[in-house]
Amino acid sequence: MSNWKSYCEVFLGPNSKATASDRDLAYAWAARLVEKKVFELPKESIRTIVYRRPGYFSRGHVVFKTAMEEKSVLIGNATSDVGALRTLQVLVPALVTFAQDRLYNEKTGELLVNDMQKKGFWKV
Repeated sequence: MSNWKSYCEVFLGPNSKATASDRDLAYAWAARLVEKKVFELPKESIRTIVYRRPGYFSRGHVVFKTAMEEKSVLIGNATSDVGALRTLQVLVPALVTFAQDRLYNEKTGELLVNDMQKKGFWKV
């Protein structure tokens, strides 16, 4: 639960205007998400992670590839899914921290970090 709490605090942390009941509600939602976990892959089994950024009208996704299977996580588009942009603010840095050496941009085929550095978004 502590990991989910830290993610919730990105939006509901000490510097936010969230109330104690807002935080309690966020933690309750996080607990429900953990209960409904669809899949779990050990980090060592993941060979490649492919990321496609959602557009205004198209969905994005993250595909986790192992030697035996692929698991996809869809990301809503920016016009119909209000939470998509907030999700990306947490998801992309978390994926970079998790597996920077295996995270690729689907569009360019390059490591996401290298691709973003070329575009001037990240400095490592």
